[in-house]
Amino acid sequence: MQTVLIIEHNVFLQDMWADLLRGRVQIIPAYSIGQAEGEFDRNEDLAVIVVNACMSDAKDGAHEHEMNTVPLVEKIRAEFKGPMIAISGIPSFRQKLVEAGCNHWCEKQDLSRKVCEILGLMQ
Repeated sequence: MQTVLIIEHNVFLQDMWADLLRGRVQIIPAYSIGQAEGEFDRNEDLAVIVVNACMSDAKDGAHEHEMNTVPLVEKIRAEFKGPMIAISGIPSFRQKLVEAGCNHWCEKQDLSRKVCEILGLMQ
């Protein structure tokens, strides 16, 4: 089973995606930028990485609607050559993540479909 790292601070969304993708992929949730960095370093076999544009992260004091993951995308992209999906409800934020290194994007409600599409899985 392929592994997907989902970087999103919203527990409800993480649980929803885990339910929608159960049995198709293994989900590793990361609820903060720091946790995302650790999970990326610990998991060398990631098939897809999903990055939310805005993470409310105690480490940097960011609020939920402040875009703060561009440096994370750039850092991960320097090592990870697989698919990275930018997620945000704000089109300009998704575009900035694509410019930083994500090669796919979608709105949050479409994430499970996008993961299945990229990995060639039946939805």
